[in-house]
Amino acid sequence: MSAVNKRLRALGVVVLSVIASTGSVLGQEHPTSEIAPEFVRLRWDLFGRSFDQFTGWSLTFTHHFGPHFGIAAEGLSVRASSGSSDASIFKFGVGPRWSSRPQERVAMFFQTSFGSMSAASGSRDSGLYVTAAGGVELAVRRWIALRMATGYPLLTDDRVGLQVSFGPSFRFRKPEPSSE
Repeated sequence: MSAVNKRLRALGVVVLSVIASTGSVLGQEHPTSEIAPEFVRLRWDLFGRSFDQFTGWSLTFTHHFGPHFGIAAEGLSVRASSGSSDASIFKFGVGPRWSSRPQERVAMFFQTSFGSMSAASGSRDSGLYVTAAGGVELAVRRWIALRMATGYPLLTDDRVGLQVSFGPSFRFRKPEPSSE
């Protein structure tokens, strides 16, 4: 088994443990979850070649334990072309998320993700990464919002990227108990 597969398996165990541990928070008054498929633009220099723009998709699942704190798991797949070369990046990570709702329709958030990243462009490269991200959500309805976020992924070998994403965010709320 390769080192990348071992890291991905270990990361999967951590994510499943975190998800399993959320069972105790289901007794809270109003926990919510979100799933957000987003279009992504990522700027990164990869393998010494300048790939200006990667484009692709990401999917983020967030569970809020209370009004401000939650945990987010994200996956991303992007591709780019530079002349005759193609490159792709895949990453998966998990981390804490803090959010605030200064108004009913507007939410601001900040999150960090820690995870594994794999890049390919003729040769393969993998490593661990950390991303600091922040963004804004504008509620369209109680169950859907438009999200725009920006993030700064950092690989373990000190390469930095800039990620901008936007798309819908679907919210799921535990039903309120009936008063009967």
